Amino acid sequence: MVKNSLLFFGLIFLLCTARVWGQENRYVIYFTDKNNSTYSTTSPEAFLSQKAIERRQKNQIAVVESDLPVNETYIQQVEALGVNVFYASKWLNAALIEAVPAKVTEIEGLSVVQKVEFVAPGGKLGSRIAASTKMEKSHFSKRANRTNNTDLTNGQNSLLGIPHMHQLGYRGENILIGVFDSGFQEVDNLSYFGHLFTDNRIKYTFDYVNNNQNVFAVDDHGTQVLACVGAFQEDKLIGTAPGAEFALCITEDVSSEYRVEEYNWIFAAEKADSLGVDIITTSLGYNTFDDPAMDYTTAEIDGQTAIISIGAQLAADKGILLIVSAGNLGNDATWKIITPPADVDQVITVGSITADTVKTTFSSIGPTADGRTKPDVVTLGADVVVGYDETSDRALGASGTSFSAPMVAGLAAGIMQAFPDKNRNEVLQMIRDSGHQANNSDTDLGFGIPSFGRARILVVGIEDKLTTAFSLFPNPVDREFYLKLENDSRIGGVKVLIFSSLGKVVYESSRPVIPKNQQIKIDAGNLIPGLYFVQVIDGNNRINAKFLKN
Repeated sequence: MVKNSLLFFGLIFLLCTARVWGQENRYVIYFTDKNNSTYSTTSPEAFLSQKAIERRQKNQIAVVESDLPVNETYIQQVEALGVNVFYASKWLNAALIEAVPAKVTEIEGLSVVQKVEFVAPGGKLGSRIAASTKMEKSHFSKRANRTNNTDLTNGQNSLLGIPHMHQLGYRGENILIGVFDSGFQEVDNLSYFGHLFTDNRIKYTFDYVNNNQNVFAVDDHGTQVLACVGAFQEDKLIGTAPGAEFALCITEDVSSEYRVEEYNWIFAAEKADSLGVDIITTSLGYNTFDDPAMDYTTAEIDGQTAIISIGAQLAADKGILLIVSAGNLGNDATWKIITPPADVDQVITVGSITADTVKTTFSSIGPTADGRTKPDVVTLGADVVVGYDETSDRALGASGTSFSAPMVAGLAAGIMQAFPDKNRNEVLQMIRDSGHQANNSDTDLGFGIPSFGRARILVVGIEDKLTTAFSLFPNPVDREFYLKLENDSRIGGVKVLIFSSLGKVVYESSRPVIPKNQQIKIDAGNLIPGLYFVQVIDGNNRINAKFLKN
């Protein structure tokens, strides 16, 4: 039975291959060099925006040869063969074309061409086909309606300390975020995105799959992703960075899965770099394709093999902070682990937890093939509010690491805004270090749930008056801890308060007079993991300390 099935599918593959070689397909041409370029690394203003140059300066990144555009005369030599060239990659020194197989041999014969790679069957770019609605891939999200409530996103935002971040005035203003996805259907018509248009916060749009600028008429997965970070509807729906600016790019073709989509992502990343994007958030991952010859193995999830991972590392090398979903293959017995580009060292890979801060079973795990900790951090990915239906007065819910990543991207935008002197590497490390289990990372939750409050404390600290007046142990805390005063308490006893990182009182207890060195037992079993502050009020004295709850 198995053998017959294999023969059947093998025959189908051969028939499909025969059709491929009789039609126009998509290929990537790699060029040999950038000799005799009309551009120079000493004049980056000719090919980079001022914002992109300033980002490099802030991160102390030199403009190098990979920043130079592909040699135009090389592209012209290809076009002279009657071949259409669509997008060029300066980082890879390559270009995407559509051509019949017979032309490939001619292209390979050019002295300026290093190699030609088949990346997808059929042609989509030259015809500039109008965008159309397509069915969402099943691995993207699990939809559900949630009953209406006021401030629908408060719960998921609070997990990251976003309300406190917004109260301090950090909503992502002047931070440019690139969102790469499968489509942003109806973004231009939904009320909770209206501010992005009235305030001119959409800075760039392009559909790299269909070669046009209309990103608002294809799949709505990107719409949901964008809502997590950029939506704003008073008392209903608030993204983590509604004040940010956005570059919206379609790189994922939901009708098929081929390597060309990885290249689309790189073309978009290079454009984002040129625009001066600060953050790229992407909820895409690649491991298997419609052409099995393109598949990756788990041994190749090392951050250096997949073409999209190479592109993501190059984007990071240019000073861009990348926030990437871990993937939803945690229940896949044959895979389980993260998918590229989540395997890149210098990206923040985001996994998924439930509202009870337990890992969702579908969230992909680590480590990478070379043993690095992944995911980096986690946040809500189960029944996330990703939109609002005004007609039915209900929230729209979805599940997946796709929605965890953009929420963390908004957190990153707030941190960048709050601490503009911090470079990309420093912000990346602040996010990791603000995780609730930063000192005890694992392959399920990484460094844990990040928080604006904890990240801020890493920079500005807190006022710890008389912290030696009592001791707190153990720290970090599992279920309970003890306080021991170094002096007798005053008449009237003491009051013990515990505050969350957002400043909310989560525990309060009054105690009678306490003799010196007597231990006070505190039950912290009901506290969710994270950073907390303890305040002991003894008469007119207020004594502060902090602890980490595992």
